Amino acid sequence: MLETYNPTIQTYNEQPSCEAIKAATMVSRYAYWMCNQTTKERFINCFGKIPGEHLWNKLCHLREAQGTLAGDLALWLELDNTNRQKLMHYILKTNYKQQ
Repeated sequence: MLETYNPTIQTYNEQPSCEAIKAATMVSRYAYWMCNQTTKERFINCFGKIPGEHLWNKLCHLREAQGTLAGDLALWLELDNTNRQKLMHYILKTNYKQQ
């Protein structure tokens, strides 16, 4: 059933928390880094030789199958929390900020 416009429903208008702003910044930083900075060498620097090569090959396969942006998102969803944390730590450590 389609939702219909209901004028009694109020628009969400609270200011985002510092935590929400930080999370949004990190999601944006990940997306821009993946589009602009990702290389096989950086994956190896971040994850180590064998895991880095494995994840690079996985990313290449995902990008080929789904397109670049969808592949980048799919990789994020396939990473476990430890590897997500490693990647975000690496992005922060290299002081990458999207332009």
